[in-house]
Amino acid sequence: MAQCPKCGNRFVIKQRSLPQNSTYWGFIVEPLANEMNIHPNECHEFLKDKFNSEVKYVKNKKDLLVEIKKIRSTTVLTTSEFNDYCMHIRIWAAEQGWNLVEPNEAPINENI
Repeated sequence: MAQCPKCGNRFVIKQRSLPQNSTYWGFIVEPLANEMNIHPNECHEFLKDKFNSEVKYVKNKKDLLVEIKKIRSTTVLTTSEFNDYCMHIRIWAAEQGWNLVEPNEAPINENI
């Protein structure tokens, strides 16, 4: 539970949901993996590195700057952060010429 620094009210920060995760794998990772001709797990790692990593610079003992990159797990993202993560991926994919459909845009199979 988090607390507002201004008013002191407590609130729950909700982690990304299972439906969000299912949508991510089915409508983002798998289509991109197919486009990139790589395994979906490789694609997921690539996307985390590209869109969910933090870079910081620290000085070493010789007073030289060293870049440190930390790749965050998507499981620690809030629902809002996960939506932003997916949005950035969709924008990047569109720039590559790949159209990722939204779940509500997917064709419905009426033979089920």
